[in-house]
Amino acid sequence: MNIFEAINNSISDFVENQENKALKRGTGSYSIPFRGSIFGEIETAKVLSKLNAESVDVIWLGSNPNVPESLDAILSPSSPSHYEGFVQQAMNDNFSEAYKNSDGANVPLWDPINKPNNKWQFYSEIFNRRFGEHKTLMANIVLWGSKDFKSFTSQLAKYDKALLERAIQFSYELNNQIIEYFKPKVVLVPCMFRPIPITHFGSIRSLISV
Repeated sequence: MNIFEAINNSISDFVENQENKALKRGTGSYSIPFRGSIFGEIETAKVLSKLNAESVDVIWLGSNPNVPESLDAILSPSSPSHYEGFVQQAMNDNFSEAYKNSDGANVPLWDPINKPNNKWQFYSEIFNRRFGEHKTLMANIVLWGSKDFKSFTSQLAKYDKALLERAIQFSYELNNQIIEYFKPKVVLVPCMFRPIPITHFGSIRSLISV
């Protein structure tokens, strides 16, 4: 099973629904859930091949992309859609958000665990020491961006509370699918979310309070 393709297809199906057209405007390249690299790779085919023999031991869930323009697009019907960026990113053969560097090679847009700066070095060392290098996978719980997560929930609730509820419900389902597939030993969630026991990966329902 190509879990990454399945996830991207689920996202496309959800935002293509007419009742979610506002979310589609704010769905861009940043809405690819995964970040960074895993097993030292970003190419989907190489990651899937390594998954036959290796496991993802830690999943680090971020809240949502730090892209205020995403929420702006959702709230403004006249705004240009970001969706083509998502489609292109989903088709570039990398499982996470990536770009071509000056040498023409695809590299992750952000890889704080496996290629950390000083801020993230502490976490990287802990995970590498406990689970081995390149065993931590990062993903966002919610796909749509904003200045911060509180801004996303509060502003979208004012705009269309039912839309927010559908977005959160879809996020539950998507993250359950990710966790059930990888079956990690540890799941880390942001401090604004309720923690879940590391031995229970059947559901992440109730992580988010709307």
